[in-house]
Amino acid sequence: MQKWLPKCLLGILLMVFVVSAIAQTPIRDIQFTEDASGDSPLKGQTVTVQGIVVAEHRGAVKANGGISGSYFFMMDSSAAWAGIQVYDKSTIVAEGDLVSVTGMVDEYYNQTQIKNVTEVAIISSGNPIPGPLVVTSAVAATEAYECCLIQVNDVTITETGIGNYGEWKIDDGSGAIKIGTRAKYYFTPVIDDSVASVAGINVYSYGKFVIEPRLAWDVVEAGPYTRVQYIQQVRNSDLIKALDDTKSDTSIFKGETFTVKGVVTMPTGLSYAGAGIKFNMQEEGGGPWSGILSYHPDSTAYPSLFDGDVIEMTGYIYEYRTGVANMTELFITSPINILDFGQPIPEAPEVATGDLRVPETAEQWGTCLVTVKQAEV
Repeated sequence: MQKWLPKCLLGILLMVFVVSAIAQTPIRDIQFTEDASGDSPLKGQTVTVQGIVVAEHRGAVKANGGISGSYFFMMDSSAAWAGIQVYDKSTIVAEGDLVSVTGMVDEYYNQTQIKNVTEVAIISSGNPIPGPLVVTSAVAATEAYECCLIQVNDVTITETGIGNYGEWKIDDGSGAIKIGTRAKYYFTPVIDDSVASVAGINVYSYGKFVIEPRLAWDVVEAGPYTRVQYIQQVRNSDLIKALDDTKSDTSIFKGETFTVKGVVTMPTGLSYAGAGIKFNMQEEGGGPWSGILSYHPDSTAYPSLFDGDVIEMTGYIYEYRTGVANMTELFITSPINILDFGQPIPEAPEVATGDLRVPETAEQWGTCLVTVKQAEV
């Protein structure tokens, strides 16, 4: 033992020395350029970079229904020139992961990326995410913010329905920039409407810079209501972790207060609530993440509600836990205003029973109307 211990320690010290000797290239050195083409000065070179994942490649379902599993974005500081795309299918990373990536600098249709990746090492998880960097809509459309997580505030929607994918444009008065639809973030843009903020990854696509929101909370409405999807949607990596920790599927807005508007899909009196009131409501357009359970312990303070009632109410977000399950609910703190009666309830999309077994595919349908067909008891 006396002879083995020094050799073991020597081996560990040598390993630490080798790891620390690997040269880390700041992302700014890769991205910064004054060349009109925007190409990286390190194009074709193999580099090792370290930074925080700001957009995971399985973070949200793509607009076409597939999973964007080919690339992720990372930043090594909260600054311009600090973001880069990593093209890699082999390693599942999550936002907040501190990662070390080794690969070759490349230009993919004039967007700088790291490809031919030989290693993605996850050093730690749950770290604060750099950004979003708050910029004007004109500044957003510049090379310095390529692949960075950015945010533009107090904008007007100037164009909708662009191209085959329904992209739209915003302008804060400094100049317009396009908003992409690679991910589903459940927001319907209307020309001339105001938006409090739009965040996302600034990508270069088809000769233009485009902000790509990652999921619902990247687009904040300017009006009095918060859409339910904004409250309910969580990252795909959180749904994967929920299988083990039974808590990562909870809303990130637990404890925060929102005003919502929607249509009642499960009336009061149908589900046990003790002396309280309990019902389900959905966004009138329906779809994934659009439903929420609402509750108050005193039913005498609220009216009876029926399917098709359109209502507005204010409350704080709470997670009702039974065993290992979490149910996001709105704990009502204000009067319920009935805005309309007898309106159509959202369509109940058809799902497979297997899709309702694990968080990754089931969580999006929590408290939403769904249809199961051709099933056996």
